[in-house]
Amino acid sequence: MTIKDEVIEYLRSKPEGVYQKDLWRDLGIDSRSCSRVLLDLERKGVIEREKVVVDGTVTYKIKLISENGDESVILILSESLPPCIGCREECEPEWCELLEIWIRDVFDKKK
Repeated sequence: MTIKDEVIEYLRSKPEGVYQKDLWRDLGIDSRSCSRVLLDLERKGVIEREKVVVDGTVTYKIKLISENGDESVILILSESLPPCIGCREECEPEWCELLEIWIRDVFDKKK
């Protein structure tokens, strides 16, 4: 299990969120590695980080918002449903030409 997987699993058990310092302490991860993983997860839309002050120290409260990350962002950005809805083909999404065209169209409209 990767550090990222451990962090997501831990956050799944803390729906109310957790302070960043407690997260790295509880998982036995050094603070620098934890920060890098959290920044990556935040960029991907998997977690949200809220700056807070606890006992006079600035830290972040971390909450899991989506385990799908980028995939959920695509759905929010789109103005139409993906072609997979109602599709009767038995394909692999990674190789679906219709899905690829739809994703490109979503991002092209947002530029």
